[in-house]
Formats: sequence, C-alpha cells, structure tokens
Amino acid sequence: MLPQARDFAHRGWLAVGVVRRGFGRSDGGFVEGYDCRDPDYGRALRTAAADLSAALRAISARPDADPSRVIGAGPSVGGAAMLTLAAGRPAGLLAVVNISGGTGAYASGKNCNEDHLIDHFTQIGGAVRIPTIWFYAANDSYFAPVLVRRLFDGFRAAGGVAELHPFGPLKTDGHELWGAPDGRKLWLSELDRFLRAHSLPSWERAAAESLSARLPPAAGRVLADYLDAGSEKAFAVAPSGFVGYWSGADSAAEARAGAIRECQKAGGVNCSVAMEDFAAVPSH
Repeated sequence: MLPQARDFAHRGWLAVGVVRRGFGRSDGGFVEGYDCRDPDYGRALRTAAADLSAALRAISARPDADPSRVIGAGPSVGGAAMLTLAAGRPAGLLAVVNISGGTGAYASGKNCNEDHLIDHFTQIGGAVRIPTIWFYAANDSYFAPVLVRRLFDGFRAAGGVAELHPFGPLKTDGHELWGAPDGRKLWLSELDRFLRAHSLPSWERAAAESLSARLPPAAGRVLADYLDAGSEKAFAVAPSGFVGYWSGADSAAEARAGAIRECQKAGGVNCSVAMEDFAAVPSH
C-alpha cells in the first residue's frame, strides 16, 4: 500500500495503511469468514469495520493526526468494509473512497450470493450520510458492471450518498484498479475532483498552472498526463521546450533521474527537473 499512501500524503493527508486481523503480519486470526452456502456478509463486513474503527481510534491519538478530518479508502473487501464503517458514523469520518469494493467472490465471475451482498449494501446505504465515491473497471473479474450497478442502486435507494465512476477495461484485470499504475492514473484524477468538490485537501495547483503557462501546447499535454500519474514522480523540462516525466518510482531520486532520462530521449538538451510530485523545483 506504499504507492497509494504516498499518493494521499502528497495531497496533504497523514496516510496510514491498515492491515486487518488475519492478513499479512497482523496480530490475531482471520475473523471475517462466512459459509458460502448462506453467507452472512453483514457480520463479516461489520467485523472488518470494527478493525478499521479500532485503527481509527489509535490513529486519532497521534499528535500529528487531525481526528476531525478523516477519509477512508479501500480496495475490494476493504472498500466494502470502509462503506460499512461509514454506516456506523464514526466521529471525524468525512468521506469514503470505494475502489472495486465487495465481498463473496470465490472465483472469477462467481459470488456466493449476489442478492445477500446487495441486501447488505442497501442496509448500510440507509445509514451512510457522508459523501462516497465508487471506482470500478469494466473487466473486474470479481464484480461485474451489472452487479456493481445493483450494489450502487441499492445503496442510493436506501439514502446513501454516492457517485459511481465506471472505467473501461484495465489491461489485465479490472480488479487491479487500486494497485496497477494505469489503474491509479484513472482514479487519482477523479479523486482530486471529488476532494475539491467537498472542500477536502488535495494537491495545490499553483505550481502546475505556472509551469503549464510556460510550456508549448504539446508539452502542456504531457504535463497534464503527468499530473494524473501516481507518486513518486518528477517532471523535467529542457530550454528548447522538450519535456519528460517518470512516475511510480520507489524514491524521489529515482523519479528525478527517470524524468531527466525521458526528457533527453524526447530530444531535450540540458534537461532539468521542474516539478517533483506537485511541488515546483526552483531553477538554478
């Protein structure tokens, strides 16, 4: 979750990755199970939401955290768990980002009980009153567009506040929307629009607008593409107007080196880094 944590951190958030019980190196055993013959998705997702609630309480005690301004984001079961958390109306939770959210998928295109899942989403929709945004790709192997629409419609019909953004097919599997670099590039720009619409922190546009005004149109389009890309990233410019960028790097140094290399490949001479993530780099 480090790339996504960096994406949120560069937008002004204290980014915390939460691993629920029974996953990775977390303490405790797996407690979100259900019988696929008659799955109790509500109990499973409320259990997952309880872990998120406990994590939220622990984070809120940090001196660098603002517990009055929290957003939750999660993929797959994590997205459904975040929506379930919102139904409990925890203090300070202002919005939820649901990416490819759902549960009960045991194989590609197969769910233990789609109707049970829709029932749960409808139930929590009756309690969620904060804005939520939903991202799904057309070729999600676990949650197909028809099912997603039923989940969304049930949630909204019950009173849930939500906007759905379906994307086209992702290269390999749309369920990788959260983690795949080309997937992040799709939803990050929509996330920024959503955050700004609800007066929540996102990246500052002044540096990008200033740089864009100095670039020729073709280079400006490359800059727009760069701004949608995931962190860590850097954008390089040559005096002649050639540009290049590198994104999804493991470090700022790797991003800078990649950006200069791409600028030189484009034909630039004396390329220098003009932006790192969303911050301007002063010219020397």
